[in-house]
Amino acid sequence: MSSPGRATLVRALLTTVSLLLAILATLCTAQPANSSSVPLVNDVPLLGSLAANAASYYTFSAPAVSYPQSAFISVAASTGSPSLYVSLFDLQPSASSFDYAASWQTGGVVSISSQPPYTAYVAVVASPYSATNYTLLVTVAIAAGEYRYFAYTVTNSSVTTTIALTEAYGQSWLLLNSPNTTQLPTVDSAQYASSDATFPLVALQQPAVGVWQVGVWSNASSAFTIIAADSTATTPVELDVTYPGYVQQGAYVYYSIYLDTVQFTTNNSSNVVIELLSLDSSDYDLCCDVVLSPMQYGSRWHAHGWHAPASNLIPASQLSSGTLYCGVSGWSDGSYLLSASLASAILLTAGETTTAQSAAGQSQLFSLVFPAVPTIVTLSVVSDVGRFIIYVSGWGEPPSNDNNVAQSYLSNVQDVTYNSSILCAADGSQNIPGSDPPLCQMQVLVNPDGLTLYHVTASTSGEVVGLTKGQPVLGVATPDQP
Repeated sequence: MSSPGRATLVRALLTTVSLLLAILATLCTAQPANSSSVPLVNDVPLLGSLAANAASYYTFSAPAVSYPQSAFISVAASTGSPSLYVSLFDLQPSASSFDYAASWQTGGVVSISSQPPYTAYVAVVASPYSATNYTLLVTVAIAAGEYRYFAYTVTNSSVTTTIALTEAYGQSWLLLNSPNTTQLPTVDSAQYASSDATFPLVALQQPAVGVWQVGVWSNASSAFTIIAADSTATTPVELDVTYPGYVQQGAYVYYSIYLDTVQFTTNNSSNVVIELLSLDSSDYDLCCDVVLSPMQYGSRWHAHGWHAPASNLIPASQLSSGTLYCGVSGWSDGSYLLSASLASAILLTAGETTTAQSAAGQSQLFSLVFPAVPTIVTLSVVSDVGRFIIYVSGWGEPPSNDNNVAQSYLSNVQDVTYNSSILCAADGSQNIPGSDPPLCQMQVLVNPDGLTLYHVTASTSGEVVGLTKGQPVLGVATPDQP
């Protein structure tokens, strides 16, 4: 080969070697897989958005402590259905590599019980079929006898400020000191305190402007989420009037219903029904109470409207003259219609069909009374137009999505059978008071998602016979009588 040919070959080889060395150098200096991971800070929520089938990555570092400690990582979606994957080893956890996992449909919370210190690698993965908007939050448990402190700034004294805890486990005290002191609140020195076993909550009317010190204390290990909200005004609501509204994600819109104008019947057969209907498939909560500024966590009556109407049916027996307050809380921005009305149950006759029509978001309560003996109760709800959800309960507070012994999915046909034992207690504690002979009651709330025409039939049949081990029971059944 001539000298020019050899020179060309050498130059080509040198160029190739240089290229390979550059590639190798790039690989050697490449950032680790989690270089784009976002650090999570305890009790600080992060908002995120993902396209379908995309993923975002986060890290959480738990510092060393001398006692066992649990961390809760949660994902809440305003749109879409993301999944949550957590690993203590894999920098980018996934559906095929994780130590903990949860989906939004199953609650979206994982609990890490490893002894700190450790680093948790977190992935939020959108569904292959839809984009998602979500909130990611990590909450670390506090040990027994410990305090954790927060600060909340009030800028307007005309508001009502509500601060509330929701607990993953344990029982905590909520403690507050106003801006007129720099002392951190304790169990013995707090100016405001709540130790409610279910929902610790403090509502401050016309609070002092400035920085409020907020403390949480527990006599046992506990984990919690804390939330604060201001309410500047409420919109008065008249019965049987529909009010259009708009709520932003994370905000509250408040309404008030003056009950001193409501003429309840002497036997409290009328109930107040608060209806909330989405106009654009938004996600929201309906929270009602007799105190100002009810919130998602701690309100006496609460309903969640996710792709279905939200309805709070509030028993007249639990109300008196005064004001009922309701708040609409947005998991996403959206428009809605809100209305309040009185409703008495439509009495059902066993074996007979009752036809009813409901406009969008207008629930209807039905009642069937039957002898307090073991029996089979059959319920059929069939719609000619529209779809509905049904909630069922026995005697006492009317059924709702938070108070029921049975409920259905959104559909246009429901044929169900119940053993009367879920409606009547064996000791008679769920019988209608004063009934002789003893009577039981089945209450059915039909909650439509639009204009609905439907038929309700309920009946009882077939005495339920108790079985004793080793003792045979003889029976005869016909085609029409099981």
